[in-house]
Amino acid sequence: MVKTFATLCALLALSAPEPASALGMIFGDEVIVIDSSSSTNGIDYLHPTHEVKKGDTLWNIAKKNCRDEHKYKNLANYNNLRNVNLLKPGQRVDISYFACNYVKD
Repeated sequence: MVKTFATLCALLALSAPEPASALGMIFGDEVIVIDSSSSTNGIDYLHPTHEVKKGDTLWNIAKKNCRDEHKYKNLANYNNLRNVNLLKPGQRVDISYFACNYVKD
């Protein structure tokens, strides 16, 4: 669990501005807005992707990245994959927290 703003910034490779709170602690009801333009390495940490390799399955991608193989349906829905058995090498699958926990209405 990330408890300080400085730790969060370090994990995301961002320069840390003044702490969000007086103590630099992150509390459950705080909203922290991160300006993606402040990232120094150009990686989109909010939407990481997995590049499909030969033999990959959505089940295994979910197991590795969502820590729950049963979330393969969430990944399929979030990434608009109609057939989970038709992954192509080189294809990118969003494996973000949002994708792993997406519930289609």
